[in-house]
Amino acid sequence: MIKKFGGAFCAMLITCVFGVSARTQSKSSDGGCAGPVYESKDVARRARILQYPDTSVLSEVAAQYGFHGTIKADAVLCRSGYVTDVRLTPKLPENLDTFVKFTVGSTRFTPAELDFHSVSQRMKFELSINEVGNHEDEIDPANAEGRLIERVEIIGNRRLDHSQIVGWIKTRPGDSYHQNQINRDLRAILTTNYFDKRQTTMRLEQGARGGVAVILEVVEVPTINRITFQGLPIDSSTVLAKLDSQLKMRTGTPFQADDVQPAISTIKQLLESNGKRLTNVYVNTERLDAMTINITFVITN
Repeated sequence: MIKKFGGAFCAMLITCVFGVSARTQSKSSDGGCAGPVYESKDVARRARILQYPDTSVLSEVAAQYGFHGTIKADAVLCRSGYVTDVRLTPKLPENLDTFVKFTVGSTRFTPAELDFHSVSQRMKFELSINEVGNHEDEIDPANAEGRLIERVEIIGNRRLDHSQIVGWIKTRPGDSYHQNQINRDLRAILTTNYFDKRQTTMRLEQGARGGVAVILEVVEVPTINRITFQGLPIDSSTVLAKLDSQLKMRTGTPFQADDVQPAISTIKQLLESNGKRLTNVYVNTERLDAMTINITFVITN
């Protein structure tokens, strides 16, 4: 079972590889899955993946470490509904190790079954982080001007459907290719704020009939579930109103990492206007799942 995600900054390949040994017992020392753990061939119904992990945050952290390559993870899809006993190769720096385990752990699934009971099952992941895709048919836009557009393909979308994204762009199959129009379409996509501005790209591939294929690779950003504060010395409603009016940052809206620093500056300015000087503000984020995030602004003296 293979699931592939496109993306210029991060391409992810998750391969579910199941072993051939018989029933084994989990002996994790990190508070892992209790009870027997089975291989896929030993269960009546294999675990079913409902949502694969999102690697957008992981890829940014890995880039800070200068890491690119394939990370392999052995894990258990525990009957409790959690991913446990995550073991990684190769050995990674401590903080990056933590982010990888968190990413793998965000996988949503329904547990395997045996004798009409939920049981735990082993699984292997392979994550290709920050590797440049090998697009053999990719062509230079300079060689595509005026050629027939044979198809427009959108890949990587998870929450937004194909028709909704197509509605934001004007390029259509049957049109002539013009780079200026592609640039306008890309800007139209990014101004919706639903997509990561650094990772969402358009590229071209050779068409089957001598034309070109326009490939839009999107990376959706998570939606803000909740904004909270720690150590805030003024009424939070005032700060929330300011974040909304200046940055459109509120619950239910897409979260852009680029908005974090402007949000911190906004909070500091608001605190200073209320006589609260010499304060530090930083942000904690909590990914509830691949498409939802909680934001906490921590204020200290």
